[in-house]
Amino acid sequence: MTVTTPKIVQQWFKYARNDLNMAKASLELSSNYKNISAFHSQQCAEKAVKGYLAFKKIRFHKTHNMTELLELISSVDAKLAKNISKAKTLTIYAVIYRYPDAERKPMTVAKAKAASKIADHVLNMCIEALKA
Repeated sequence: MTVTTPKIVQQWFKYARNDLNMAKASLELSSNYKNISAFHSQQCAEKAVKGYLAFKKIRFHKTHNMTELLELISSVDAKLAKNISKAKTLTIYAVIYRYPDAERKPMTVAKAKAASKIADHVLNMCIEALKA
């Protein structure tokens, strides 16, 4: 991002980076925070995608559904949408794993780490796409 990148876009990416940092830090603190880590990974990917969409001046509604957001990206950059398509797997972490009565399968550290890795990839690819 450059000085000419609109402030709202910069903010989306700042918040995305903060969520990724929290996802990683919470797992480092304790494996008890794996659900929180997965949630922040989803939030990172969501905010990175929304930052990219804001940069491209593509309107989006409030949603945590990564499939919907990736469909919007594919309308302007099919290659990016395909490259970050694993972000779709993060949608479930936006809500399900935040509440004990909604969780169907137990969260594992491996799942949380995988979510963090996907989020990191989505964030970096969206930032790179701004430069193209």
